[in-house]
Amino acid sequence: MNKSLESYFDNTKRLHLLLTLSLLIIIITIGIPSNLMYIKGTFQCIVVAILSYTLYKNYIETSKLETIQREMKKKIKEKGATDDDKNNKDKDKDKDTTDMRNNTIASYTLCGFIGLLLLYFTYSIFF
Repeated sequence: MNKSLESYFDNTKRLHLLLTLSLLIIIITIGIPSNLMYIKGTFQCIVVAILSYTLYKNYIETSKLETIQREMKKKIKEKGATDDDKNNKDKDKDKDTTDMRNNTIASYTLCGFIGLLLLYFTYSIFF
């Protein structure tokens, strides 16, 4: 497997753990009584910071994956295999690029949902 793909998978694994942590803190924040406003405000600031960092890093990692995907497509086009054995290998590589494209779309969708959650949570702090 490509080293850049391995780093992408490791980084997104860490980002998903951070996202899970922020969702857990959101649930805890909902349960904090209103007379402990300082603690609740601290947790809310932590959640906004974690969600912002997660959104930023996930977008950056997805952009890197997109460039890797473009490079792989260029390499496949440059080889231009003609015999059957090479065509089967190209079909496997096309399947890999399709999987990467689906992963890229899912990652950008996740960025959108994280952004919406961040906007909603920031809105709920002030109103």
